[in-house]
Parts: sequence; structure tokens; C-alpha cells
Amino acid sequence: MVKIATFAKPPTIMGNRKKTATTNITDIKIGLLDNIFKKTTLDQIKTSFHFLKGDFLYKLLRAEKVESYRADNFLVYRTNQSKLQIEICADKSWFHCEFRRIVNGNPANHSDKLNTMDFEGLAVLESNNKYNHFDYYAGGSMGLAGVLENTANLLKRNSTFLTTDNWIEVEKIGSTTNLMQIRH
Repeated sequence: MVKIATFAKPPTIMGNRKKTATTNITDIKIGLLDNIFKKTTLDQIKTSFHFLKGDFLYKLLRAEKVESYRADNFLVYRTNQSKLQIEICADKSWFHCEFRRIVNGNPANHSDKLNTMDFEGLAVLESNNKYNHFDYYAGGSMGLAGVLENTANLLKRNSTFLTTDNWIEVEKIGSTTNLMQIRH
């Protein structure tokens, strides 16, 4: 690397690089690029679930930072093919994903337990109630990145549910879902 110019300055932190007493312009530019292209939490969530648009033909209807929600970011994906809407609410300490069946052209009410299901209900069914709740807990040791990866993999493994109009018999989840709702 060629030093273009140096500036005497006290040690500081820029981007992910600790600066020494001598800083060159190339390092400054890289540090600025780190900050410019730094992914937000919303970007991380969208990237993790990009396969919904690309592979499963969902439309991203909404992706924004929100106030007065349980978490800071809210995304809504929908497809007419499988008559399903997926809602994701998340930030670095909390994650929730809910599936709402499209009934008469509209997503089912959240209170309609026969036509809505959360992602942990899907994990319960898939694992015959032997899943690990902490695989889907953003406040735990895995953090949001681990939860995003685990949830994306869960959805990919259950592609038939997400890409066809075959709704899951949510009655099979029963009391387990009620217990999970109390936890959240």
C-alpha cells in the first residue's frame, strides 16, 4: 500500500479500524466506506429473507423502522399464489414472525387462531415439539443474526407450506402455541 499523505492526530476509532498516531488517506477512505455501506438491522432482516421474493415469489409490501411496536423493524411479505402473508417484527433483542392466511382477499385477523400461526408453531410441528426455543430467541447468545438464519432455514425447509395453498392444521399445535404466546 502506498502512503499518499499522513496526518498527525491522536488515536481514534473509525469504522472497524483502530487508528494510530499516523493515519493515511487510504485508511480514512476505507473507514468512511465502512460507515456508508454499514448494514442496518432492517437491511439484515431483508437480506435474510430475500429468498421469499426470489425463490418463493412473494412481494415485499412493507419494510420500515417503526415506533410503538414490540421491535424496531416491521416487514410484510405477501403472495397471492399461496394466499399467505408473512409479517416479521424484529430488532437486536426481539424477533417474531407470523403467518396470516389470506381470506376473502385480506389477511386473517390476528385473533383468528385457525388462520394465523407464528413461526414457533411451525417449528413445533416440524420437530414434533422437540425444537429448541433458544434457536429463535434474539435476546440470547445467538443474537439476531442466529435467529434470522434459523428462521430462514425453517421457512426454506417448509417451502410447500409457503408456496402452495395448503394451510397447516393449526389445531395440532394447540396448547403449545398458547404457551409460546405467553412467553412473548
